[in-house]
Amino acid sequence: MKEERRRYFTNKIFKYEEVRKRASVLPKGSLERARLESEYQRLVDEVREELDAEPRDI
Repeated sequence: MKEERRRYFTNKIFKYEEVRKRASVLPKGSLERARLESEYQRLVDEVREELDAEPRDI
């Protein structure tokens, strides 16, 4: 289960790093860059929510 979760989050991180890279090459102020930055933030927020919902091993 832990390996499965690790793989899941690794894939998410890879996905939003790709989005961030694509956004960084576009001119600032462009609509496409703003769209990609919004998608990146949505992915980050999604992962944070999922991590917050997981039980902690203390």
